[in-house]
Parts: sequence; C-alpha cells; structure tokens
Amino acid sequence: MSPTDRLEPQTSHPIPPVVIAAAGRGRRIGGPKALLSYEGEPLAVRVARTFVEAGCPRVVVVVGAGADAVEAALGPLPRVTTVRADPDAPMLASVLAGLAAAPEADALGVLVHAVDAPRVTAATVRRLLAARGAEPDADGLVAACGGRRGHPLWLAPRRVAELRGATADHPDGLRGWSRARGLRIVPVETNDATVLDDVDTPEQLALLRSGAGGGTGP
Repeated sequence: MSPTDRLEPQTSHPIPPVVIAAAGRGRRIGGPKALLSYEGEPLAVRVARTFVEAGCPRVVVVVGAGADAVEAALGPLPRVTTVRADPDAPMLASVLAGLAAAPEADALGVLVHAVDAPRVTAATVRRLLAARGAEPDADGLVAACGGRRGHPLWLAPRRVAELRGATADHPDGLRGWSRARGLRIVPVETNDATVLDDVDTPEQLALLRSGAGGGTGP
C-alpha cells in the first residue's frame, strides 16, 4: 500500500464483489476492448487488478470476444473468476451473467464496472464504498467527478434480487433499468476524472494512451 492509499477513506463495511463487463467485440474500436493494450497490459488485466487491490473478495470478469486470450491474461491474478457471455448480447446480459457468479452480492451489494474505463484507482473505489455509511438509504452509489456520473456503480443489497430478475434487453442497460425502477442512485464526488473514461473509438483510445483521458464519460 502506498502512502497516498493510506490517506484514503477506508470503509468500515465489508467490501462487495465486483462484476466487470468485458465481453463485447469492440466493433467501433477494432477488436475486443478487454484485450486492448494500455501501459503494457490488456485493459481487462488492469481493471481486474484495481478491484483486487481495492479488496474485493470476488472479481468476476465477464468475457466473450477473445475469451480464451482474456482468461489466459487474467490467470495469475488472485480472487478473479471469469464467466462467459454472448459478446453480441446487450451489456446488461453480461452484468446478469456475472451477478450469477457472485452469491455474496445478496448480502453485500455489488460493484459494476466497465472494462473501457481502465484508469479508475483502488483508492477511488474505496472512496466510493466509504460513502455507504453517509448514504444508508441509497439504492446505490456511483462515482462522479465535477457533477458528472461515471464508473463504477455500487448497487445496494436490497436491490440485488430485483436486478437478478431483470431482462437482459432493457433499454440503456443497467442505468436504464435503475431509472425505470425509480432507484435512488447517489453520485459520490471523487475529484478523480478517471471515473469518466469511456473508451469506445480509436480516437478515445489514442487520448487514453496520451494521458489525456479516454472519453467524455457515460
């Protein structure tokens, strides 16, 4: 743990599992996002390691396109489980597939993160989770920067059973499902612009690699 990490807020609640959506084909960017290289390693590895370092007891990476290569790259990381999903299905289908592999989410809630937001740090994840104590009635929390919502999202335990029953083709994925259910998802200001990364195109990938960030956020 770095000196900076020791200064970050620490949650007094058990840390939940995380589902990382990494199944897509990445048609707009030219290949599976999970295998795109950033700072010398695939995005899936970088993102999974972040949540391992944040203390997540189970890191579920939902793979699809390039699954064999992604699983091989993730192999050395501890506490990582892979689940395969249809790379052509909506993102919510990946979330539901990952959630099925995380039974502890019913008691702890679940973090959900996208592989195309690779720069979020373990310290920022812990900062988000620490906010649970200040928002005990929230249905979920989402990392934000400058008033803009980003990644990851934490869904409270009492809403997990509802999510398990969601249909995979719900418009606008998990966010659309949350809005349709009228859930109170509270933004948590992180002062960390990396939570807004959203790498969907070659231009955004170039920005990411240049250090300028990956995109405009969800």
